[in-house]
Amino acid sequence: MTPNLSRRQIEAVNEKRKKKLYLATAGVLGYLLFLFLFGEVNLPHYLAMRKSYQQMKNDIRQLTRENAGLKKEADALRSDPEQIESLARQQLDLTKEGEIIYEFPRSESPSPSNP
Repeated sequence: MTPNLSRRQIEAVNEKRKKKLYLATAGVLGYLLFLFLFGEVNLPHYLAMRKSYQQMKNDIRQLTRENAGLKKEADALRSDPEQIESLARQQLDLTKEGEIIYEFPRSESPSPSNP
């Protein structure tokens, strides 16, 4: 059996246990804080990854909008004769039969040093 301890001795033992518990808890929390700040997946790394994730989401939204526009343009080029004609005129310099094209030389503006 355990010897009879006085009330003060029991309180002293309980205080020592509390201190050990507080030290252990502080040690575990300190270790977790260290890992959070300097571990493999630390706070700066997490923030950089989060920023990269947001940028990628924005890029995906923008590319989705561009893709929808290009799909609409492709559908129009497959079915709309006016779109096909417009593209042929712009990119291939094609004309309709009987049209006359006038080309004017580009005028160069006089430079300030040549009056």
